[in-house]
Amino acid sequence: MIHSEKVTILSDLDGVLLDSWPGLKDTYVRLCLELEVAPLFEEFRNLVGKDLESIFKALHSDLPLAKTCSRFRSLSQDSPIEMRPFRGAQRFIASLLELTPNVAYLTSKDEGRARKALEGLGFPRLPIFSPTKTLRAKPAPDLFIAAGALFGRGRQLYFGDTSWDQKAARSASAEFIFCDWGYGSPDMAAPPITKSDFESALAAASSFAKA
Repeated sequence: MIHSEKVTILSDLDGVLLDSWPGLKDTYVRLCLELEVAPLFEEFRNLVGKDLESIFKALHSDLPLAKTCSRFRSLSQDSPIEMRPFRGAQRFIASLLELTPNVAYLTSKDEGRARKALEGLGFPRLPIFSPTKTLRAKPAPDLFIAAGALFGRGRQLYFGDTSWDQKAARSASAEFIFCDWGYGSPDMAAPPITKSDFESALAAASSFAKA
């Protein structure tokens, strides 16, 4: 076991550990039908992983933001499509814990929804860093700063699947690995390290922990 109090490994949820797109799409369709607005599927998919407020501000700025987000959350609880983990995701997190005890989830989901999903799918119970009234969503560095406050200052590694994950890590001076099995695209102005499966992602985490 590699043990370093100065190494923290963080992972996004949607598009990295959780295949949430089918359920999110279903919820979005039902919301659009209810509100009588045209769904913007491609744009919505490209924004998956951001906080709901940012998503609906970008897609449907004419709708009342707070009510729209609240209704989406309510509808998502009743989605007939179950969220699924990507194959090997739970084992990946367990393996990260063999590298360092400082492992956590860093996501735009609210903590309650994230905790319910992770525990229901058998993921290890770990700290969750998510937006609050005082912690801004990605790409702000707030969630990484909060992780540093909990685990102690040191090097951070973040697994994400979008350009704003990448920008958030950069703004927090964290190392970033782009998981290309997810939903988004990286910022090619500063091409990140890219991995295509959990095995290669774990190898990269091991190298980071040993450095």
